[in-house]
Amino acid sequence: MLVRLMEKAVRQGLLKLPDEHPDFASIKSKCYERNWVVYCQRPFANHQRLLEYLGSYTHRVAISNNRIKALDEGKVRFAYKDNRRGGTSTHMTLDALEFIRRFLTHVLPKGFYKIRYFGFMAMCNAKTKLAACFDLIDKPSFIAQLEGLSALEIWRIITGRDPLLCPKCKSGCIRPKKLPDHFEPIPG
Repeated sequence: MLVRLMEKAVRQGLLKLPDEHPDFASIKSKCYERNWVVYCQRPFANHQRLLEYLGSYTHRVAISNNRIKALDEGKVRFAYKDNRRGGTSTHMTLDALEFIRRFLTHVLPKGFYKIRYFGFMAMCNAKTKLAACFDLIDKPSFIAQLEGLSALEIWRIITGRDPLLCPKCKSGCIRPKKLPDHFEPIPG
């Protein structure tokens, strides 16, 4: 779907292609040369782990000042974590313009905002107020309620709607041509 929307935006002149790609088909074919694999991580054990993980991504800048080690003769030297070498800290030197280009790729476009939480979802309240919320609903976390359920069951719980219900007659059930082996029919 994203590719279709991008292609439409290019045709309408809303999206400008890089100079090295004369048409969208060349970009599309280059993307499809690679075998893309989506990695889905298992759910977090509890709400605390999830908040700690998300907090590290939603409240940081692309690079902190203490990681920039030197700026000499138009070159920037900075520290980074090399995951290919077991997460060891190492240094890289880039031309200042390339450093700025890479930094700006992390700046959000106009209209997009970093996720910020307040109230009981603020990181400073994660251990106190969020724990009190879980006590109030008498549940250790939200994830345990969804554990072991299929994606379809989770969708029904979260939205309160059945995606297989016929949108026209509201009584029939839409079914794929071949049902997966683990599919449970809807009682009704």
